[in-house]
Amino acid sequence: MDILKNIFDITPFSWIEILCAMLAGTIIGFERQIYGKPIGIRTSILICISTYAFTTFSDINQQPTMDLRVIGQII
Repeated sequence: MDILKNIFDITPFSWIEILCAMLAGTIIGFERQIYGKPIGIRTSILICISTYAFTTFSDINQQPTMDLRVIGQII
């Protein structure tokens, strides 16, 4: 069991948070696809997961003077 735990350990990320980012990207992409916009489901999922990864890395390396809202606006 320890081998499986080590394989699926993605610290500092969380599988639940990744799935939530994928779900959000799916909802956004589905809505865009319904209205015929050029960016669809797959692209929206990739954007949401990339945003999650970027903010998680920024949160880990956060300095006391840095605000996560600024990082979110950069994305």
